[in-house]
Amino acid sequence: MSGRQKGFTLIELLVVISIIGVLSTIAMTSLNGARAKARDVKRLSDVQEVRKALTLYYSDYGSYPGTSNWVSDCSGDTSWKSVIGGALAPYMAVPDDPVFPNNVWPLCYYYKLEDYGNCSGSGYAYTLLFATEASKFNLQKYSVQGEGGTAARFCLHEE
Repeated sequence: MSGRQKGFTLIELLVVISIIGVLSTIAMTSLNGARAKARDVKRLSDVQEVRKALTLYYSDYGSYPGTSNWVSDCSGDTSWKSVIGGALAPYMAVPDDPVFPNNVWPLCYYYKLEDYGNCSGSGYAYTLLFATEASKFNLQKYSVQGEGGTAARFCLHEE
């Protein structure tokens, strides 16, 4: 019998710890990408629900809620809730962007009565804009900077 003790050497422990570190880094990177895509899907769902509520509003009042400028929830701006939220209160609770109130432009929802030139030609009664972090949607693009990533902005509008 030898006098050696059972256990791991320092080299073996360092190799195992570095392998665990690499695997956890890969897992966290994948998880962050999945979270960004989930927020993007929530954004698309939110603006589609707002679109439905705007259709109900139009059905009841014969017009869409008026605005003189863009209304958004960016940087804690409450005009999104006060203009859209008040008008659509009978139909829905107006959502905020998933990163609200820590929004950084362009991660917010925008609404404007009438058309916005970069979204279409003319003749639209309202335009909704939203930005994505990591997803591409098959929608008309307002801006292609960051194609499918940060600052990729999309339009939803109604005639």
